[in-house]
Amino acid sequence: MIMELSDFIKKTMEDKKMSVYSVHLKSGISHAYVRDIQNGKQTQPHPNMLRKLAIGLGVPYEKLLFVSGYLDDLEFVRKTIKEQFTPLFDDGIVDLLYEKDVQTILDLMLNNLSDDTERRRKVFEMLQAILRGSA
Repeated sequence: MIMELSDFIKKTMEDKKMSVYSVHLKSGISHAYVRDIQNGKQTQPHPNMLRKLAIGLGVPYEKLLFVSGYLDDLEFVRKTIKEQFTPLFDDGIVDLLYEKDVQTILDLMLNNLSDDTERRRKVFEMLQAILRGSA
């Protein structure tokens, strides 16, 4: 895991200037349960709770699944690449990327962008965000 769920929740709430109460209102999860997740008392909530929490925090559901340990790194990277990079590449290359390991994904993407400096820069930034866990 890149970071603990509680740390991710705290950082997300801080970055978005959200309170436990506002997450509770947007997610439908009790404020006490949100606080327990935030304080690390609930370390691996059920995926259904994570779906609600994702809505409350305004983050991708898959991101919470990953941070909670339900998805492994490669599966998370593949899914994120498929979602975030589809607008930048032809469908065929995105489908091809989905089947490869992470290093092959990176190599194929960068080779595909060798003539386009702006798209290459954008892909680098997106990959950095994914690998840092802030996508």
